[in-house]
Amino acid sequence: MLLKAYNEMCYVSVQRGEVYGTGLTQFLLQVAGKKGFQRDGMTYYFETSQRNIEYWLECFPDCGFEDLRLKAAAPSIGVIDEFFNIKRKPRPPFQFETEQYEHQKRGFDKIRDLPLTALYMGTGTGKTKMSIDKAVWLWCNHEIDALLVMTKKGVHEQWVDEELPKHVHSSIPWNGHAWQGMTTKWERNQFEHMMKFADTLRVFTVNIDAISTKKGYATIAEFIKRAAGRVYGLVDESQDISDPDSVRGTTLQKIRDMIHYRSILSGTPITVNLENVWGQFHFLDTDIIGHKYRTPFRAEYCKLGGFQGKAIIGHRNLEAFYRRIDSVTFRATKEDDLDLPPKVYKNEVFKLTDKQMKIYEELRKSFLVELENGATVTVDHAATMIMRLQQIACGFVTDEDGTVQYLDNPRLDRAVQLDEEIGVKEKKIFWCRFKDDARFLMKAFGSRAVDYVGATSDADRARNKALFLDKNSGKDILVSNPAAGGTGLNLQGECAYAIYYSNSFNAAHRWQSEDRIHRIGTFKTTYFIDLVASRTVDRRIIQNLKDKKDFAQLVLDDIRKMIAQAA
Repeated sequence: MLLKAYNEMCYVSVQRGEVYGTGLTQFLLQVAGKKGFQRDGMTYYFETSQRNIEYWLECFPDCGFEDLRLKAAAPSIGVIDEFFNIKRKPRPPFQFETEQYEHQKRGFDKIRDLPLTALYMGTGTGKTKMSIDKAVWLWCNHEIDALLVMTKKGVHEQWVDEELPKHVHSSIPWNGHAWQGMTTKWERNQFEHMMKFADTLRVFTVNIDAISTKKGYATIAEFIKRAAGRVYGLVDESQDISDPDSVRGTTLQKIRDMIHYRSILSGTPITVNLENVWGQFHFLDTDIIGHKYRTPFRAEYCKLGGFQGKAIIGHRNLEAFYRRIDSVTFRATKEDDLDLPPKVYKNEVFKLTDKQMKIYEELRKSFLVELENGATVTVDHAATMIMRLQQIACGFVTDEDGTVQYLDNPRLDRAVQLDEEIGVKEKKIFWCRFKDDARFLMKAFGSRAVDYVGATSDADRARNKALFLDKNSGKDILVSNPAAGGTGLNLQGECAYAIYYSNSFNAAHRWQSEDRIHRIGTFKTTYFIDLVASRTVDRRIIQNLKDKKDFAQLVLDDIRKMIAQAA
């Protein structure tokens, strides 16, 4: 058996005659599938991290490397380099580019050297900066060679275009590429160009949806392999990876097993849904929480109720849960850790037309009859009921066959009046739920408006955002929906008005969208204005969002009240 360093990897070369009958062959076959280990023919490679050296010695105590056992206990990777005679080029000393807030100092000191970390930091408290600082720290100390970021579409481009240039010190060389689909020769050349710079921090950012595709996963696997596994992988907005049994979840577990340093980042508070947090920790390590499977986890930490008793309506054993994850988790909130200007909330109430109200009442009463007759109502069915009522209040009716009938729209009239009252010089973002809402607003505001919705291309999103932030562009209206723009858009300082033309049922989308204008960098009072149609479901929807309740948490009686109650 031969064990020595090869560049930054160790390898074991096995000759059949040498190992016959010794048990080494069986051990190597077992270890080849473990984290940090790779097999190429009869050569077995493993990353020279402290963890892997300790694992080798644990599994193969009679290898004869007593000095290795002593070196493995040392915390410094320099000691490991010395033992294996690894010659690495010196890297610049770590430096911060942007100043840390006090809570960021505490967080960075806790997480900078940890292999596994979870950042649950309220949107706008700087979790992106802390993650970039950690990546640069690890790179400067030769712990990693590359950074892999998996996040929402569009946000993955902002990491390369905005966040890294802002937070990486000028003395640190880095090259980055944001996934575009790998459909063109130009993009492939860009990727290859990035990978050539072995003496720089190489950064690959990927749309989280792309990892579920064969091409996306293959490109990530190639990136990790060509960086010899020395990669820091993180999932930003990790609340979107809550199902470990999905295609995305199983792919993430494959990626997890290729890399040593991993992080999850979320602006959604842990207490909103512990089951969601359990799903996220599958990317880190299920041993942290102590439950690999959903059912026993729910039994220990979740209170069930709602429709058919399957919805999570509360939590228990929270202190025990926090203790389990405390060693790898850093939490921060805007309320506790930032001194930001106040938020001001206001409802702008208007009345529906007589025709709208007649259609609304007919549909509302038919839904109540259905509920009172004890018809089976699923959460999805109930959500559809309320959505159809909401659409009428937004100026259109969608029939069962999908046919759309457009009505007079006092909601749009009130939005235009509100814009005039605030003033053209003030930047405003209009949040809306339905595609038709966005279309109405874009038409009403004409050349003053740009959009940032699901159908907006990546190139147009970047262009429209830049136009909106440009004080001299004449574009003072941004029309978006929380699913598309609720994360990644940083509008603080330039925009102080968020107008909710219509709301979805998703509480996380609501507060994330609010944080687009209320975060680090906000220096003046911010205003959040909801358009509310009187005697409709609008007010109930808004109240549930303020109470941070998602629709799935509601019981049947809550749904009945939403439909029955006149605002």
